[in-house]
Amino acid sequence: MTDLSGSATDRQGPTDVRFALTTGRKADIPQGRVAVFSSDTRYNQNVIKHGTGVDLLVHEVASARPELMKEAYVQRIIGHHTVPRDAGRVFAQTRPKLAAYTHIVQVASERIPPPTIDDIVAKRDRPTTGRWWLGKI
Repeated sequence: MTDLSGSATDRQGPTDVRFALTTGRKADIPQGRVAVFSSDTRYNQNVIKHGTGVDLLVHEVASARPELMKEAYVQRIIGHHTVPRDAGRVFAQTRPKLAAYTHIVQVASERIPPPTIDDIVAKRDRPTTGRWWLGKI
C-alpha cells in the first residue's frame, strides 16, 4: 500500500494553520488491479496522481444546502472534505474504470435538512467516464 498523505495550509482568520491531509491509500490487489481510497481530504493532486487510470477509485464527498454554508461550523466541516463538484473533477481527471463515493457527509441543522443523495450526485459538475457507484455505510 502507498500512503498518499500530503499537507496544506488552511487559512483561519489572520493565522495560517498547517495540517496534514489524510488523502488515502493506494493498493495493488489480486489479478494486477489497483485501487485508490481517499480519506477525508479536499481536492488533492496526490489523489489525482495516484488515481489516474486505476481500476477502482473510492472518494469521500461532503455537501450542505446553500443556506447552511454561511455558518462557520458548516464551513469547518465542509473545509475538511471534498465537495461534489471537486469530486466530479477528480473522477473526470483520473478516469478510473470504476468510481465510487463513500463516506458521504450530509450536513444539516435542526431547521435545514441535509442534501439528498440526488442533490449530491447532481452537483458533480462533470460526467464521469466509465462506471460509478455510490456506497453508504
